[in-house]
Amino acid sequence: MDTLIKSSSKMPEGNFDPNDSIQLRYKFIKEVPTQFKINDSIIYLGNGKCIVGFDLKGEKVSEIKIAQEILNGIPFSDFEASEVFNNMYYLLIGGKFILVDANDSQQKIVFEYNAGGDKIFSAGKDNFFIPYQSQSSDGGIISSLKKYFDNENKLNDFKSNVDFSGESFLASNGVIYFISEGNELHLVSYNERIETDIIQLEGMIDNRAWVLGFQNDKLLVKQVSDSGNDIIYELNKNNFKVEKSNLLDIDYSDINQELLEDEDLFLDNPNRIFYASYKNSIKVLRIGKSGNAIVYSL
Repeated sequence: MDTLIKSSSKMPEGNFDPNDSIQLRYKFIKEVPTQFKINDSIIYLGNGKCIVGFDLKGEKVSEIKIAQEILNGIPFSDFEASEVFNNMYYLLIGGKFILVDANDSQQKIVFEYNAGGDKIFSAGKDNFFIPYQSQSSDGGIISSLKKYFDNENKLNDFKSNVDFSGESFLASNGVIYFISEGNELHLVSYNERIETDIIQLEGMIDNRAWVLGFQNDKLLVKQVSDSGNDIIYELNKNNFKVEKSNLLDIDYSDINQELLEDEDLFLDNPNRIFYASYKNSIKVLRIGKSGNAIVYSL
């Protein structure tokens, strides 16, 4: 492991550069968010029942509690906030992909699809991808991807011969980046609907990996070390070789206790911090025991 770690960053809460962090003016005590999204003007946090929006100064600007009639007892597993219409939210609830209009007190479903999957991956401007699995005629499992086009108001099957399930995606400039088992980096052109390249990554540990996004023309990939800490790899954008690795030595002492006790979070977020790709940077959400939340750049 020592040969992989070239630098480390110790990031205890409350010790960040104030010019590069946003303290959200809201205390998360009873219902702690586990979903983190960001666009040009709003930071969105979700907890399966509610979506709270903050401006880039940390002030709360919206709070939408999804109606019980829509949830039907099942928390949403992921969401996206529309960049085109205010108070329009795309939700995944029990495998259904729905658009909710929250502009009036009633809340209404604009449309609904049985998409499957539990994650929404945005390609910007209401282009969303949803991994799902379906059963083939011979009883096998087909891992696929659906792409949603807002102007056509429908979901399209995008690919059916690559295993898209279970990992993080990055959609950028017409290309989907994702890592499958064995540290294979897949580059898929979603404009042409073809798989363009598979690259075997070297210099990473043989653990599960997640694509986070780009930063200064480096592709950032997260893995979890055997000690349970996150490792962030910087890959050269041109040849995808690992140029640098950072072990995030996170201090557990002030992480929100509800997050630490949430076993479902452990595989993807053993440190209980959340990442969001935003333009050419990676933003991180951290929530302390007091319920205070802070967003900062990686």
